[in-house]
Amino acid sequence: MRPTASVPKAVARIHGLTTQMLTDAPVWDTVWNNLQPLIIGRTLIAYNAPFDRRMIELMNARYCLAQPLLRWRCAMRFVKERTGLRHSLSLFEACSQYGIEPGTHRASSDARATAALLLRLLK
Repeated sequence: MRPTASVPKAVARIHGLTTQMLTDAPVWDTVWNNLQPLIIGRTLIAYNAPFDRRMIELMNARYCLAQPLLRWRCAMRFVKERTGLRHSLSLFEACSQYGIEPGTHRASSDARATAALLLRLLK
């Protein structure tokens, strides 16, 4: 997605995407119009779901788009409960603990890592 401001260097170091790399990316309302039909009426599972929820709400507010009622489940919270830990693990830490290839802070690889982690914990 094309950012509305310059990508801070610290953030670019995390996911490897710079402002220059995203100049031709679609803006949020285009992304949202494509994403919304895929997620409405479904339960969304994300690692650190409160973060993703806030980002969607923030971007919809910025673009004056309606806030849909979405059902969320947090995989990070599930991992914490399932393992009995008092603190939350990052996706990288949780995957490392279970011998799963961690995500790379990109949507598709983090989603695959989260799915593999959940499947392992459910067995």
